[in-house]
Amino acid sequence: MQAHAHPQPLVFVPHSEARVLHLIRHGEGFHNVAGEVNEEFYKLEQYRDAHLTERGWKQAALLGQHIRSANMPVELVVTSPLTRTLETACGVFGRPALQKNAPGPLLMTEQEGLEGIRVQRAALSGQGVPRIIANEMCRERRSMSHPCDQRRPVSHYTRTFPAVDFSLLEHEDDQGLPLADVTPEGREKVHHVRARARQLLQWLLQRPE
Repeated sequence: MQAHAHPQPLVFVPHSEARVLHLIRHGEGFHNVAGEVNEEFYKLEQYRDAHLTERGWKQAALLGQHIRSANMPVELVVTSPLTRTLETACGVFGRPALQKNAPGPLLMTEQEGLEGIRVQRAALSGQGVPRIIANEMCRERRSMSHPCDQRRPVSHYTRTFPAVDFSLLEHEDDQGLPLADVTPEGREKVHHVRARARQLLQWLLQRPE
């Protein structure tokens, strides 16, 4: 005779106490396009901390339109400190900076295009944008062999994305992983990624938003 587990009772939480978390993947990056042709291209230096493609920027804009049309309240945006995720957040929530002397910092400064590396983009205003915080804990699986997964110095990001909060980043330069947390292929071990995800959720639960 088999024992059947009893279903867990439903727990109802008042709406005022509930938190809604939306998980969003970054838009298409130049490294993604290259990697679809040949996975070895992920290891090319030219795709270090890759930018969004034109399609990736359009994907971000479409998501922003959806959020506004659905009247979704957004109190906080948390992004990993990589260019493609920061550009995605800017593409979703940013607006064109119509005035050069507009009050408040820019969300993103003007970007000059470079064929196959980055697309030309106008500066984006930080006015009316929810708070955006960069957090190392929500980075995707890190790799010592894939330059596209390695971030730039914090000083570069603060110049490029002035309205984003980078105060949680403890080190100016990207830090390597302990050998115990790296596979023979140079990728971050899955158990380490899971541990970071749990830390991120705990951090989010302590937030006031």
